[in-house]
Amino acid sequence: MDDATILSNIMQKAFQIADDSVPLGMDVAAIKPTLAKLPGGPTTGLESLFESTWPAEGFFVGRIELFGHERINYEHEELLPSCLIVQHGFLGIGGDGAGTIFAYCIEDQKVYLIYHEDVEEDTLRPASGGEMEVTPENIKSISEETWDSMGKLLEWAYAELLIIEKENQDNQ
Repeated sequence: MDDATILSNIMQKAFQIADDSVPLGMDVAAIKPTLAKLPGGPTTGLESLFESTWPAEGFFVGRIELFGHERINYEHEELLPSCLIVQHGFLGIGGDGAGTIFAYCIEDQKVYLIYHEDVEEDTLRPASGGEMEVTPENIKSISEETWDSMGKLLEWAYAELLIIEKENQDNQ
């Protein structure tokens, strides 16, 4: 199953659980200010997914909030870790609602879970201790969890949604 189909299924299930919805399909031009900060240029490989089934506004799909264009721009302009890691080829695509960022690496197309506590304005301070220079490899090394592709992250998100749905049913 391709990423757009998986995301479409996730969004349908999330809308059903939340009894709410947002428009799907994000205008990539709306995140142009953020994409311009990427060292390799504005191409991410996510353009067709963004344009087809990505939520136009931020929306929680289980344990991850997928950011809409306004939040993507805000995160990368104002908030750590996104405003730092974007300079090293990572695009914050979602969060957990508490400052942890799901960061898509343009180079290897993997998704990394980066805790905001581990990133300062010009250095990395992992929970394991010490201080690290900000480099793509060091950003990857402080990740608490990694998904090998956007599709793997979406599969995880869908599985988490099913767990939440079951918990909701059990509590009724």
